[in-house]
Amino acid sequence: MVNEIIFTMGKSLGAALAAVLAGFSAVAVFNGMPPKWLTDYGDEPTPDIMDRSRPRVRKRPWAYILSIALCLVFIKIIMIDYRFFACGALMMWTLAVMALADAKYKIIPDQMIIACAVCGIGFIPFVDSWKDQLGGLLIGGGVMFVIALISKFASREAAIGGGDIKLFAAIGICLGVRGVVAVLMMTVIFMAAHAVFRLGAKKIKLGDSMAMVPYIFVSTGLYLSFIWEMQLMLEI
Repeated sequence: MVNEIIFTMGKSLGAALAAVLAGFSAVAVFNGMPPKWLTDYGDEPTPDIMDRSRPRVRKRPWAYILSIALCLVFIKIIMIDYRFFACGALMMWTLAVMALADAKYKIIPDQMIIACAVCGIGFIPFVDSWKDQLGGLLIGGGVMFVIALISKFASREAAIGGGDIKLFAAIGICLGVRGVVAVLMMTVIFMAAHAVFRLGAKKIKLGDSMAMVPYIFVSTGLYLSFIWEMQLMLEI
């Protein structure tokens, strides 16, 4: 019993240390990212992106905020399986970097989307089959593409960018059909609730765009930490 408690505490400590490393490295990677990665196709980097005299985001508070958020996720998922922890932690790290880029510049670097999709290799033992991952790709990317088309025709402005479409396709590869649907639903709920709050506080106006990846980051963390295990229990 005592040995089991010590072992669990050791795993938790290791996960917490990994979360701190992930949080601080996410900020460092974003601050050192090539300007071209943060620029739309065919455009030249803006002076703000090119400026290396100061960091794009400050280590304090963002590295600390990300470290705390990742710590909550990492400690939970390391208890599920070491392999699950490895791919889940790497996926959350890529989302943390993308959340910073989207919040700061409304850009989701393709390189980080590819890194997120590669995490799907690690999830292979934990999804139903490769068909589930293919279905997740098609549903994640397809639903977002349809929403983007509808918003384009309705308002003549793209409410959802190509990066969001590609990112949900990558999430589908990692989490499968049920996972990408759950993350999408939570993202919409959290984003809508926050938008209503900000409208009420007069911090934004109707029609203002909002970065989506920060909400995807939170939703994916909740899915990996709680909903994934609940689904496994229901299957049993």
